[in-house]
Amino acid sequence: MPLEMRNKEIQLSALIEAIYGEATFSANGYSVSRLVSDSRKVRRGDLFFALVGETVDAHSHVPEALERGAVAVVVERVLDPSAPVICVPDTRIALAQAAAEFYGMPHLKLELIGITGTNGKTTTTYMIKAIAKAAGKSFGTIGTLGYTINDKRHPLDFTTPGPVQLFGTLAEMVEHGLDGVAMEVSSHGIEQQRCRGLIFSAIGFTNLTQDHLDYHHDMESYFAVKSRLFEEAESPSTSVIGVDDEYGARLVEKTASERVITYAINSPADLVASDIEFAKDHTKFTLRADNDIAAIRLGVPGEFNVYNALCAIGIGISMGLPLDAVAAGLESFKGIPGRLELVHGSGDFAVYVDYSHTPDSLRHAIQACRQIAEGRVITVFGAGGDRDRDKRPKMGDVAGSLSDIIVITNDNPRTEDPARIIDQIVSGVPAGATMFRIEDRREAIRHALSLAEAGDVVLIAGKGHEDYQIIGKKKNHFDDREVAQEWFDEFSGKRFES
Repeated sequence: MPLEMRNKEIQLSALIEAIYGEATFSANGYSVSRLVSDSRKVRRGDLFFALVGETVDAHSHVPEALERGAVAVVVERVLDPSAPVICVPDTRIALAQAAAEFYGMPHLKLELIGITGTNGKTTTTYMIKAIAKAAGKSFGTIGTLGYTINDKRHPLDFTTPGPVQLFGTLAEMVEHGLDGVAMEVSSHGIEQQRCRGLIFSAIGFTNLTQDHLDYHHDMESYFAVKSRLFEEAESPSTSVIGVDDEYGARLVEKTASERVITYAINSPADLVASDIEFAKDHTKFTLRADNDIAAIRLGVPGEFNVYNALCAIGIGISMGLPLDAVAAGLESFKGIPGRLELVHGSGDFAVYVDYSHTPDSLRHAIQACRQIAEGRVITVFGAGGDRDRDKRPKMGDVAGSLSDIIVITNDNPRTEDPARIIDQIVSGVPAGATMFRIEDRREAIRHALSLAEAGDVVLIAGKGHEDYQIIGKKKNHFDDREVAQEWFDEFSGKRFES
């Protein structure tokens, strides 16, 4: 059982001190068994935090929390002076402070590496884990795929989990004797103070491209949120920043880190990759790091993975790891589920499944397939419902421009009309593109595979590691890899390679 779910108690007075709260009652003798921000989940002995969100202000749920047995409530404004209330300026910050105290300040017992950016966060954290292992260090990861301890993966609610789950996870890593953790830091996580109080020894920036504009509204607002992680960096720390990205180049001037390591392929930087050679299941390049030159063999394909590797190399250098261990770690890294994952490569054509669900990540995935393909690139993709609508025609333009054949289908339509989502994608497809429109994702994948010939590459994009599809409000089992497997079992009798 994850540590964050285990029975534990702490004195309420210690938590009040940790969050700099003002109590309207005497807290002496009270203990707290859990920290909770959902009034529906409150049990006797819990401390309830009334979080203020964009659409919901949990102060209205304070009476319910008290009725359910909360020992006290943490609020930004006092509604009932007779209630056991602890007042703070910001309940989100207070929740993070309380969680750190509740779990014994585990973040101070681990080397913390934070990775942010639109694309590449997950892969980069796993590359860092592999590099650390090659250098004799034991690192965990936290992110989109959950969290890992000793190569065992556990689920999480969010890419950057809420403070209670986050600090509970860090405490579990300390309990297992890990040296550090490489964690993804999402823009939502930064904005919502989920990682407040963490002290990163190094932070990496991958790139910034269009995504989450339904939440951040425009790119400058999105960039401003990402920048906060670097502007608020504590010294001594190192920022590792990709400067081929225009936002990365700007970020170099904004970071408060004591040391900055830049990386690039097409720009002057501290770390530069050149002489890149692409293959179906690996990539080779020459690394120039100041006065050092090293031959790197990366165990995954694609130019975008070279960028991820450069970020991971920069983090490794910031940790003081030898370059030979860094190179060995990258060669041992064979990818992660759903990130340009080769699910069939032994026959006439190759099939990859990838999580790319933004215009930029889709562009990089298709370009990676183009670098590998001897024949055509066939791309199956859609766009998620109830999410950023502006990116849909852009994804249609990218896929239609870079692929030989596109098959547009459902992703996770959620509560939107699937046909309308596809209409919006189609509106961006260039005239003359070879396009098929098949709403049923299973049939779309099967059709794309039926079109493939010797030398072709089929890219199934959008869902990657996900083993579900959300239609309406129902989550149904669906795995792109399984669908591809079924087709090969039926038509060729061959097992694909994972």
